[in-house]
Amino acid sequence: MRRKYPEEIPNPSRKVLYQFVFHQIRWTKPYKWNHPSTQSPVYSVCDISNENEEPKNWLRTDYINIKDARRLDIEVSYVFLDCPPANVAPFCRTDFTLYSYHADYKLHPDPDPTSLKFHKETVIAPETLPIKRPIVTFYGSVVTKAKGIYLALLDQGACLGIKKFVVRYRFCSELVAPLVRFPRTAAPANDINSTKHEGECTDLNSLKRNDQKIYGVCLSNGEWKITDNSACLCNYGYELINRSSDSFVCRGCQKGFYKDSVGNEKCVPCPSNSASNIDSTGCICNEGYYRSSDLADCEDGRGFCRENFRFERCTV
Repeated sequence: MRRKYPEEIPNPSRKVLYQFVFHQIRWTKPYKWNHPSTQSPVYSVCDISNENEEPKNWLRTDYINIKDARRLDIEVSYVFLDCPPANVAPFCRTDFTLYSYHADYKLHPDPDPTSLKFHKETVIAPETLPIKRPIVTFYGSVVTKAKGIYLALLDQGACLGIKKFVVRYRFCSELVAPLVRFPRTAAPANDINSTKHEGECTDLNSLKRNDQKIYGVCLSNGEWKITDNSACLCNYGYELINRSSDSFVCRGCQKGFYKDSVGNEKCVPCPSNSASNIDSTGCICNEGYYRSSDLADCEDGRGFCRENFRFERCTV
C-alpha cells in the first residue's frame, strides 16, 4: 500500500469499481458499527467502554470483480468523533486499519476476517489531529493478486465516522493523440511492468509517419507514452480538423484550397486567378492566365504567346 495525498493524484482516466457498501462481521459480541440512515449518512462506531478487552469491529465489502486492473486506488473520507468524557477506558484511538483478501471468485460463504487471514494493507490515520475534527481523506493503492478482492476496515477503539469509501482503477484510454488509437489498457501497478502496444491510424485518409509502426506504453498513472516521431499524418489534399473535443479527422481541402504534402498542416489558398485541381493537391490557372514561376500568381496572359499559340495552364 502506497499512501498518496491530493496534490499527488493526477487526473487520468479512472473507473469506479466499488463504493460505500459494507457488511458487519459478528465476532464475540454484538455489532458495533452503525449503518447509514436518513439521520446519519455514515458508517459510525464508538466502542470504547470495555476496560479489559480491545475491541475488534469489522466492516467488509462485497466481492469486487477487478476486471483487468493491476492496481486499485482507494479513497476513504472519515472523521474522528469526540470520545465521551466518561468511561473512556484505555481506548479512544485515532486510527483504523485497511485489510484485503484476494480471490479469483466470490466465496460462499463470504470470507470472515476473524477466521481467514486477511492481509494488513495499512493503518489509516491523519498526520495531525485537528481540534475541530474536520473530514479527512485518505488516498492509497492496493496491488492486485487475483481476479477479485474483498476489502475490510478494522476498528479497535476509535470514535469514528466513515463518510466515503471508493475503489477505482486507472486505465489508458483508447484515443490518445490526433488520428492515433491504442487499445484501452488497464494501467500497470508500476512503470517497471509496463508493456508496449501497437497503435493504428483512425482515419482512412491518414498515413503513418515514414510508414513506421506506432508504439506506445501505458504508464501506471493512466497516461500513454508514445514513441518519439510516431504519428499519423493527413494525406495529400487533406487537412487535420478537430471535429469534437476529442475527435480528429482528415478532411479534404475545400474548394480553392490545396495541400501538396503529407502532414497535419492546414490547406492553403490557391494563388490568385486559379482553382484547386480534382484531388486538391495543387492548383491550375484559370483560362487565359499563366505562371512565370512556382512562386508567382497566375497573371493575365493576353498578348503572351506560348508554343502552338496557346496560353499555358500552369499548375502548382
